[in-house]
Amino acid sequence: MDPLVEDLRILWDKGIEVFDAYQNSVFNLKAMLLCTISDFPAYGNLCGHTVHGKEACPLCGEDVYFCYLTFSRKQACLGYRRFLHEDHSYRRQQKAFNRKAKHRPPPKILTGHEVYEKVKSIQIIYGKKGSKLASHGYKKMSHLSEQLPYWRVLSIRHCLDVMHIEKNVCDNIINTLLNVPNKPKDNKVARKDMMEMKIRPELAPQEKGTRAYLPPAAHTLLKKEKMEFCQCLHGVKVPEGYSSNISNLVSMRDLKLTGLKSHDSHALMQQLLLVAIRSILPKKSRHSEWMMGKGLRGHVCQDMTTKKWHIAHTYVLHNEDESRVIQDLQEYPYAISSRLKRLCYGQDISASSYTGYAINGCTFYTHKQDDMSTMQNSGVCVEAEAMYFASSKDKNPILSKLHYYGVIEEIWELNYWEFEIPIFGCKWIEINNGVRKDELGFTLVNLGEVGHKEDPFILATQAKQVFYVTYPVDKNWSVVLSVRGRRAMDTCDEDVVFEGFD
Repeated sequence: MDPLVEDLRILWDKGIEVFDAYQNSVFNLKAMLLCTISDFPAYGNLCGHTVHGKEACPLCGEDVYFCYLTFSRKQACLGYRRFLHEDHSYRRQQKAFNRKAKHRPPPKILTGHEVYEKVKSIQIIYGKKGSKLASHGYKKMSHLSEQLPYWRVLSIRHCLDVMHIEKNVCDNIINTLLNVPNKPKDNKVARKDMMEMKIRPELAPQEKGTRAYLPPAAHTLLKKEKMEFCQCLHGVKVPEGYSSNISNLVSMRDLKLTGLKSHDSHALMQQLLLVAIRSILPKKSRHSEWMMGKGLRGHVCQDMTTKKWHIAHTYVLHNEDESRVIQDLQEYPYAISSRLKRLCYGQDISASSYTGYAINGCTFYTHKQDDMSTMQNSGVCVEAEAMYFASSKDKNPILSKLHYYGVIEEIWELNYWEFEIPIFGCKWIEINNGVRKDELGFTLVNLGEVGHKEDPFILATQAKQVFYVTYPVDKNWSVVLSVRGRRAMDTCDEDVVFEGFD
């Protein structure tokens, strides 16, 4: 840490000379470290607090509530309910936790000055012959607190890396659901610790000679259910950049997942895992998984949304007589953009078609190209405002936003000489009979219900990418999962075209 802290001290005290190309001058640039981001063991090294034993939480400190698990032979911090709101129902539940209500307030978080006062007198001699480090609480003074004068006044000094936590939680959930040998958290010693704490006596292990039988819990799966869970993930095709190829990570022979990276765990926790457990877990268990995942989840268009909307724009969009449009263009040469003028004069008689197109930060394929790929890039969604009728007799329709879902069949690029406009020809799902919501708010679509055949085309700039995962409960339906583009939003003039060209 010494070389890093020395550089940080120089950046704060003296700064460095930096050239400003805009003003053509040199100025003194100073910098400071706002916070650190690390996993939990590194967190302990950076702040100087032990992360194991009776006082393993740097926030709780001496006010921690711990319990020694006899059979697991480890310390467990069980005071997590104290961080909930005072009126939260979990605080009053006794049977589901440790037979006690929890009314204690959360611990007082120490400021940087208070931490410094606690550690300033600690003398540590490192090495095997040196003094023994403290087994709990603060064991040393952080280099950052000692060398950086501003470190003690920061409100938040250390942060935990969410990806590490999310991957550990995801691995434990999957290994417990699939009962992977030597890896599930629901085992014999865990059940015995629950017995000692008088929690869920119906799950107590039943001794039969030298073997112990574990009564099934709500998350216990039969072999058939494990196969269904793995088959659901094995059949998933995700868009480019969403995650690894999930089907390659599923072992149908051993019924387990291997080789998960941190980003794969994130995708599973946020979306895919919630779909895979639809038909195998009780409703309450599915809701718990959903809550956990939730705690851890063009120029033409610009012309149409501008406040200065000229009458000539309306003529163009309604395809009025060409001479009348040109007359308006001549009368108002400065009020109309050059791009809109080119639209009025028409397009080239030839157009280009593609099997793939990169726009809006996403990569889109045609459905035919998807069939030859390991990815699914043909799913598309468009948001539109429309008059909504509750029934055929409804005389008071309301204006609402509707989401249309479909699959890209064709990709065309229209040439207007000075620029091109890409459009997607899609097979759209009938919105009345082919789209519905489930109890957790996920959108379900029936890809066999095709509608809106008279209006298949949309501007590519309007498209939002989605992908479809087969609904385990009913194979005729699919769950719609959204995709966030990883690249910056492209404009219509900066589109990237690739793949097949005709």
